Amino acid sequence: MLREQNTTRRYKMESTWRNENIEFSFTDRKSYLDTRENFV
Repeated sequence: MLREQNTTRRYKMESTWRNENIEFSFTDRKSYLDTRENFV
């Protein structure tokens, strides 16, 4: 159950990032990728 919640959270984060990625700088994208690693 906890794993499912983490997966949903990850997908939500990725969806938000995709919608706003034009405004992200290279550093912000790297930070996002580093954060995503925590959910794998």
